[in-house]
Amino acid sequence: MITKRTLSIRQAIFFVIAMGLLIPALVSSVISLRYSQIALRKNLESQGQIMLDNLVVSLEQPLWDMSFATAERLVDSLMRDTRIVRVTVTDANFGKFVDRFKPERKRATQWQEQKTIVHEGQSIGRVLLVLDDEQLHKDLNAQITGIWVLIIGQLFISLALISWLLQIRLVKPLVQLINDSKRLASGALDLSFNWTRSDELGMLGNSLEFTRQSIEKMVGELEEKNKQLNSDIQARKQVEEALRASEHRFRTLASNAPVGIFRVTATGRCLFINNYWTGRTGISVESVIGSDWTELVVETERSRIFDLWHLHSRDKSAFMTEFLAATVLETPFWVDCKLLPLLDDQGNLTGYIGTLTDISEQKEVETILLKAKESAEAANAAKSEFLSNMSHELRTPMHAILSFSDIGERRVEEVGADKVRQYFSKIRISAHRLLSLLNDLLDLSKLEAGRMTYLRRPSSLAKATHEILDEFQSLALSKKVPLKLLPIDDEPVVLIDQQRMKQVIANIVSNALKFAPEESTIECVLTKNYKIDGKKGLLLSISDQGPGIPLEELELIFDKFIQSSQTKTGAGGTGLGLSISRKIVEDHGGKIWASNQTEPANGAIFYVWLPVTESKDEVIEI
Repeated sequence: MITKRTLSIRQAIFFVIAMGLLIPALVSSVISLRYSQIALRKNLESQGQIMLDNLVVSLEQPLWDMSFATAERLVDSLMRDTRIVRVTVTDANFGKFVDRFKPERKRATQWQEQKTIVHEGQSIGRVLLVLDDEQLHKDLNAQITGIWVLIIGQLFISLALISWLLQIRLVKPLVQLINDSKRLASGALDLSFNWTRSDELGMLGNSLEFTRQSIEKMVGELEEKNKQLNSDIQARKQVEEALRASEHRFRTLASNAPVGIFRVTATGRCLFINNYWTGRTGISVESVIGSDWTELVVETERSRIFDLWHLHSRDKSAFMTEFLAATVLETPFWVDCKLLPLLDDQGNLTGYIGTLTDISEQKEVETILLKAKESAEAANAAKSEFLSNMSHELRTPMHAILSFSDIGERRVEEVGADKVRQYFSKIRISAHRLLSLLNDLLDLSKLEAGRMTYLRRPSSLAKATHEILDEFQSLALSKKVPLKLLPIDDEPVVLIDQQRMKQVIANIVSNALKFAPEESTIECVLTKNYKIDGKKGLLLSISDQGPGIPLEELELIFDKFIQSSQTKTGAGGTGLGLSISRKIVEDHGGKIWASNQTEPANGAIFYVWLPVTESKDEVIEI
C-alpha cells in the first residue's frame, strides 16, 4: 500500500515561516530592482544626450570648415570613454565625414541617438552616438547579490530563533503528549499524567488525564457488567435450547402437515414455509424465504390481498381470505388462507403464523353448482318466455279463426256471398299462419331434440334458389320488388337436403319481401371457392334494400322468438325462422350470418355458406 508522505509540525512551521519571509522580501526586492534599473537607464540616456549635445557644438565649426583633422581629434578624445561603441559624423553634402567604431565594446544592449548639426540656421550634417549599457547591468547585479545576502541572512537567523522556540514550547510537550497517549492506548491506566503547564498544550495534557480517569472508571464498570452478561448468557443459552427444541417440534409438525404452513414478520417478510407447499406449487423454498408472503398469490390478485392484510396487521388482528395461489407446475388453484398474529409479552406484534389449504376441489363443486343453478334459472326463464310467446302466437290466429267463424255463423243470412267469402279467406289465412307456426315448432322440437332427418344428395344451390324465387314471384310483383339471381359459371355441387335448404332460402327471401320497400330490389348472388377456416365452399348472399339490422342485433336475430327492432312493423312472424335456418345450415356443416350493406343502398344481407364435399347420396339422421 502506498502511504502519502506528510510534513512534521516543525517542518510545516519552518516552511510556512520561510515562505512568509521570502515572499514579501522577494516582492519588495523585485520592485526595488525594477526602480533601480529604470533610474540607471535614465541616467545612461541623460549622459548620452549631454555627450551628443557637446559633440554637436564642438563639431559645428570643423564640419563647416571641412577640417577633418580637428573633427578626428574631437571624436578620438570622446572615444576614450569605454562605454562609447560608435561615433559617426556625416556631412550633408559629401556623406560620411568621420566614423569611429569599437565592436569589441558591444557587451550588452546599446543605446543610440543621432542629432543634426546646424550652422547659422542651416543643416550641414548629422552625428550618431552609440553607448553600451554593460555598466548598468553590473550595477544591477551588484544590487541583486546584496539583496540575496540580506534575505538569506535574515532567513537563517529567523529560522534559528524559531527552531529554538519550537523545541522549547512545542516539540518537547508534544513528545510528552505522544508518550502519554501510547500509555493510554496500551491500557496502562494505573499511573496518572502530570501536567503543570498553563498553556494550550497543558490544557490538552490535563484533558488526556481526565480521559484516563474516565476510561479507568468505565473499565471497572464494564468488568462488572461483563460478569452480569456472562450470567445472562448462560440463562439465554438455556432459553435458546428450549426454543430450538420447540422450533424442531414445530418444523417436524409443519413438514408433515397436509396443508401449507408459513411464518412471516410483522412487515410480511416470509421466514418459513413447509415442504408440502413448495412441493404443491413447485416454487423453491429459497425463492420464498426473505420475500413478501404475498408472492404466494397470483400476480393479478397480489395487490388486493396485500392491502387487505395490511389493514388487519395494523389492528394486530387475524386475517382470513381466499385467493388463487401462484404455481409453476400447473394453472393457479384456489386456497383458503388463515393468518394468526404473534404478540410478545408487551402486546407488540412480532409476526404471523399462517396456513394455506387447497380448496380447488371445493371451488370446482361450487362452480358446478353455480352453473347448474344458472342453467336451471336460464331454462326456467326460457320456458317462461317460450310459453309467453307461444301463447301469444297461437292465440292471435286462433282468435281470428274463432272470431270470423262466429261472425259468419251469426250473419250468414244477413250478408252476401262476397262478405262470407271474405270471412273464409281470413279464416284460411289465420289457419295457414297457425299451421306455419305449428310446423316451425315441430321443426324446432326435432332440431333441439336431435331427431331431424336429412336426405342429403348432390344438388345445385342455384337451382334450389331459383325455384324459391319462382314461388315468391307473384308476391314480389304485387309489391313491385323484382327478385334477381345472378348467374354463375361452373357451379360446384353441394351435398344438401333440398327440401330443408329451400326452407332456409324461403325464410330469408320471405323476410326480405316483408321489409323491402316498393320498387327496391332483392338480389341473390352465388360465390364459389369462398374459404372459411381454410375450407372451400359455396356462398349464397341474399340482399335487400330495407331498413337493415342494428349492429348489436346482427347475432341476436338468430335466437328463438327474436325479431330486429328495425323490422318490428307488424308484418307478422314468430321469430323462429332464422333460429331454425341456422340449425339446419349448421347441421349441413355450413354457416349462416347477417350484415348490413351500404352500396348501392342500405339494407340487410344474409349469407349462407355450404362446404363442397364428395358427391354421393347419403341419409344422415341427426
